[in-house]
Amino acid sequence: MTNAEVARVLANIAVMLEMEGGNPFRVRAYREASRVVLSQAEPVGTLAEEEGRLESLGGIGKDLAGKIRDLVKTGTTKVYDELKAKIPLEVVALTELQGLGPKRVGTLFQVLGVKNRADLEQAARAGRLRDLPGFGEKIEQNVL
Repeated sequence: MTNAEVARVLANIAVMLEMEGGNPFRVRAYREASRVVLSQAEPVGTLAEEEGRLESLGGIGKDLAGKIRDLVKTGTTKVYDELKAKIPLEVVALTELQGLGPKRVGTLFQVLGVKNRADLEQAARAGRLRDLPGFGEKIEQNVL
């Protein structure tokens, strides 16, 4: 996997953990690891091969280094597979829309069952977003 691919998976894990209401420190650790991996000039695969190299990077501890090694070797990691089983990547992609961060998208997914852009637009047209806590007409209009 390239640095960008590993960074994307780590960022997705952070988003999914936040959507679930996960520990903010754990969410931040995955976000930081994503940023660190993306900023490396050297391929993360090379860093993963040498004992202690990943851990020497700021923001990457032993646990995250192990997950990065798994990603490089297999293309996935246990925590990512578990999260994807609960939260589809289409749902994660909704966080890229203006005004919809992980917490709001998590609410949309859990309360309204919104799984993709089409579901989101349908819920907005039906006026169902404005009834959710932290949402309003403005977000509904932005979606449409």
